[in-house]
Amino acid sequence: MNFFSKLFGGKKPQNNSSNTQASQNKSADNYSDWQKKEQERQAALAENVKAPIIQHISKNGIFKFTIEAGNDEAFLHFEASTEKTEEDEQELYDIEEYLIDVLDIPSAGEFSMTGEGSLFMKNNKVYCEYKTIYKELLDYDEENDKEIYSDETEERYETELFPL
Repeated sequence: MNFFSKLFGGKKPQNNSSNTQASQNKSADNYSDWQKKEQERQAALAENVKAPIIQHISKNGIFKFTIEAGNDEAFLHFEASTEKTEEDEQELYDIEEYLIDVLDIPSAGEFSMTGEGSLFMKNNKVYCEYKTIYKELLDYDEENDKEIYSDETEERYETELFPL
């Protein structure tokens, strides 16, 4: 037995094609499980936020928010008409999480997105109307310590969230 065989255990390489296939199947199963859990989480979240959203819209006619996203974060800030309690804070956090999911507001990557929107009722349904301004980070000017962004892209959307 030569030196390298002793060093690495002297075993002959094994055919790992069945191991590779099993690993790929397990990865696909894990992804399917994750996807199912994510859909269940989103459905539960949607049920939890319907009543608070309807309550805010009923009270004020519309429910306004702003969007700040980029550099691996996404936030929505809601216009408050009164002082917030801890319960209100949790409701707003849940609504924020729900809208970021439903509106597919990105939170990963090097970009900047700002915007504003509102939730409102029309024809026995709750809608979200919003506009965003998106800029992609192209480079970084180290000499001037500034980020260099692409041209702005402005988009407007109106999305049905759920029926009443």
